[in-house]
Amino acid sequence: PGYELVTSESTITVDGFDFVVKQISQSAFSKQITAISSFYEQSKKYVHGELNGTHTLRQRLNFVFNGSGWSYTVDGTITDNSAFMHDFGRSNRVALIRKICEFYGCEFEIRRDKSLHFTKQIGVESDEPFMYKHNISSVVLREDTTNLYTKIVGYGANGLTVTYTSPNVSVFGELEAQPITDDRYTDSANL
Repeated sequence: PGYELVTSESTITVDGFDFVVKQISQSAFSKQITAISSFYEQSKKYVHGELNGTHTLRQRLNFVFNGSGWSYTVDGTITDNSAFMHDFGRSNRVALIRKICEFYGCEFEIRRDKSLHFTKQIGVESDEPFMYKHNISSVVLREDTTNLYTKIVGYGANGLTVTYTSPNVSVFGELEAQPITDDRYTDSANL
């Protein structure tokens, strides 16, 4: 019954984990999909503000997660001391979380119900391998929405800011690309 519901950018929930369909291969009798964790959709959600200076890990995580619909937990193996970080912000949420992990020497694990868990080391997790002609068949139709964006902000000279939103936002939702900054533009139409 769910066959027709599996389309590009549809969300599939399995055991409390949400996955977004990015690639579809379809033949007359079957569909094969590639779906990624819905967490990675946060790479299309841009954080425009900055949180520079001395802050704790949790303060930085609160800054990144604010308004995302995601929550987090932090393992006791990571110290939550205040530390100075320069140029934190103005990037997508996934990039900021990776920057936090690099700065604090930690890793994160995606958990059920839109939650991340931060700890010093996650460990090895082995899933079933996918092998051609073993548990995957050939491809007939392919759709790829991995690099699909529906909104972008441009910054020009003299504080000029222009936001473009694609008509496809009604189909795929708001997926924000990394802003463009170019001081050569002083006219909003040209930017």
